[in-house]
Amino acid sequence: MQADPRNELQPAFVLHRRPYSNTSLLLEVFLLHEGRMPLLAKGATAGRALGASLLQPFLPLLVSRSGRGEVRTLGRFEAAGPPLPLRGPQLYCGFYVNELMVRLVEREAPHRGLFAAYQTRCGGWWRRTTRSPRCDASRWACWRSSLWPGAGARGRDAGGARSGRAL
Repeated sequence: MQADPRNELQPAFVLHRRPYSNTSLLLEVFLLHEGRMPLLAKGATAGRALGASLLQPFLPLLVSRSGRGEVRTLGRFEAAGPPLPLRGPQLYCGFYVNELMVRLVEREAPHRGLFAAYQTRCGGWWRRTTRSPRCDASRWACWRSSLWPGAGARGRDAGGARSGRAL
């Protein structure tokens, strides 16, 4: 009998988090094998719970999930590495990319190449030695074209259709 893949720990990043109810968090998570999906972290902010400190953007995680509906329940989770020390313009670029991922990446569709590019790109921002790394248009266009070939200078709307608007 095979183990349930939902209970196995898999690499993930938190793209967005917000409070839900009194002690829970609603997370938008990008998983290596399952793509982007919402997860409910029950009791993450209750009393002495240490979970909320790990459920932050730019911290590589190993997570498991359970449930069947649109919003699944977060199971076990642990840090898979140190948090990326993004500051200033790097942090703004990171949040911008996270927002684009939430709006443009289809839910529950694995994007292994995109996951690897996200992990590499986020790690690259804090490794830069330049005085002021910027998220300028030419760098973003180059990175965007590597993630979404065919997107060119135009973007896609939340449903994946070509919007005709520049990103």
